[in-house]
Amino acid sequence: MENLNAAEREPLVGTEEVTIDEKGRVLVSKKKREALGSPFSVGIGVKGCLVAYTREAWQSLNAQLSSDDALDIGTDTLREIMYGEAETGIEFDPQGRFVVPLRQRRLLGLKGAALLIGAGNKLEIWSVAEYMKYKE
Repeated sequence: MENLNAAEREPLVGTEEVTIDEKGRVLVSKKKREALGSPFSVGIGVKGCLVAYTREAWQSLNAQLSSDDALDIGTDTLREIMYGEAETGIEFDPQGRFVVPLRQRRLLGLKGAALLIGAGNKLEIWSVAEYMKYKE
């Protein structure tokens, strides 16, 4: 896959229905793969979904989390969740899939039907049931 810099990439937009197979693999459309770039990072988002971050978005998030007051319990808790549950250096296989780590799948109940929702510089990954609850 061609590695584009942030300025050359289109934003991640649109919603796709996908399946997370028994090995945790999820197929991502070519358009979303190009917008996400490779490698990318995956972590738990503040809305309770899994989030795949472009390299630049992950770096920006790191800068924000590092600049906040270390004595603020809310910030410290957010940092613990964001870093503790994150995986970095994730790449797509030749078929355009990546593996959602088992720990993250279990934590968020991700299996079977899922949604990939473009959110600019990140890609939200939701179980269909959890997304419907969130939307209510």
